[in-house]
Amino acid sequence: MIFQSAADYLPQSGQFDKEGLRMVRNTERNGRFHTDWLNNLYPRLLLARSLLKEDGVLFVSINDREAANMRQMLNEVMGEHNFVAQIAWQCLDTVKNDAKYVSTNHEYILCYAKELAKLKLQGVKKGESQRKHYKNYDNDPRGDYLLTPLHAKSGTSSSIYTYTFANGQKWTPPAGTYPRYSQETLSRLEQEGRLYIDPLGKKTPQKKTYWSEVDERMPPVSFWDYKTFGSTRQSNKELSELVGKGVFLNPKPVKTILTLLDMVADSKDALVLDFYAGSATTAHAVMQLNAQDGGNRRYILVQIADETPVNSPAYKQGFRTLCDIGLARIKAAGEKLLKEHPQCRADMGVRVLSLASSNVKDVYLRPQEYTQSRLEDMVDNFKPGRTSEDILFQAMLQLGLDLSESIQVLSLAGQQVYQVGPNKLLACLEDKLTPAVVEQIALLHPAYAVFCDKSIQDDCLSENFEQIFLRLSPQTKRITL
Repeated sequence: MIFQSAADYLPQSGQFDKEGLRMVRNTERNGRFHTDWLNNLYPRLLLARSLLKEDGVLFVSINDREAANMRQMLNEVMGEHNFVAQIAWQCLDTVKNDAKYVSTNHEYILCYAKELAKLKLQGVKKGESQRKHYKNYDNDPRGDYLLTPLHAKSGTSSSIYTYTFANGQKWTPPAGTYPRYSQETLSRLEQEGRLYIDPLGKKTPQKKTYWSEVDERMPPVSFWDYKTFGSTRQSNKELSELVGKGVFLNPKPVKTILTLLDMVADSKDALVLDFYAGSATTAHAVMQLNAQDGGNRRYILVQIADETPVNSPAYKQGFRTLCDIGLARIKAAGEKLLKEHPQCRADMGVRVLSLASSNVKDVYLRPQEYTQSRLEDMVDNFKPGRTSEDILFQAMLQLGLDLSESIQVLSLAGQQVYQVGPNKLLACLEDKLTPAVVEQIALLHPAYAVFCDKSIQDDCLSENFEQIFLRLSPQTKRITL
């Protein structure tokens, strides 16, 4: 989960108009609201496209007011030929009695592929609403089945025939229709018992489609009703049970996001990015789906640390920023899921990172500008207030390591050493290194070893530093900050 304070982010984001008003909230005073809103989103969509895998997919939730504008922008960014669907989601399960003209109770979910030819959607799982249509009228050992007609709307007049079943009942397709199967196929289906034939000969014979033989999934439809896919009233209840009532209004339901994630084929190891995390519904859905099917999906949430209003329920319950709400939800949801799924081995942890400038001081001085006081200030290369963990994560970023890698704190030769991943990086950021800790690190043969430059200034250590690694672990790449 990555966040940045609104004070730091907004001046850089292009979200202020000429009057210094934040454009995404200035709906009445700014006549160019739609243009400003689109300008705010456009670079994020470009970035989203560049981050997608070739078989990746982008989902955008948007209301009725901006759906047309968003569709045009996505056509430009993603390519009109990569459009997949525009799903109408019934987000409200009640009527707005205060609506001036029409009570709008839906939003849209726009779906675009990175490359449509490579997209794999496996559809949605069939549930009880589909299962209830399957019955077993004649104690068929194959189980419940769905009855379907033997005729079809299309065909040729030459294909029409009359068929006589074993019980003497004759069948001809109704006027204006055609046989769905050839006479040979129909005879085989009868012999195999795959037709329902009324013993009294009163009901028209039909083909059996068995529940046990159909795919457990079906193509998603373009209208998602609230009963199946969730509503904002349901999501408000979900969130209030986890972190408190009224702290965040109308979040997306877990069921909605979970369905989108589950639709993507081969997604058990997917990395999911949400640019507008809100109350962290996406993280909740990822964890829940992992708990249900044993997946190893990961998520990255991005959210501006907007401050909560002083008189709001969120502030009164101790949440000072929107990020605090999301983090509390992730932790509470993780605990709840582990109780509900005791066999779950999914990682429910969360790592919170905030954007900042480099931890290392930027020094650009001409030779004549160096003075004794400046040299003394430069003994410590790091900016004031930065912790060892800050330095560690910067090193991970610079080396291209995944920020979700496991991190352990070791004690080697009496000094604190960070171990990242399965020996991908060892970092000792102590003020003063000893030959003993350097040897211990080298003996573990990490891919990278990271140290503070100032800690290797001791004459004895600086002379032996390279020799220790050349002797014990020459393949280790040494980095000093």
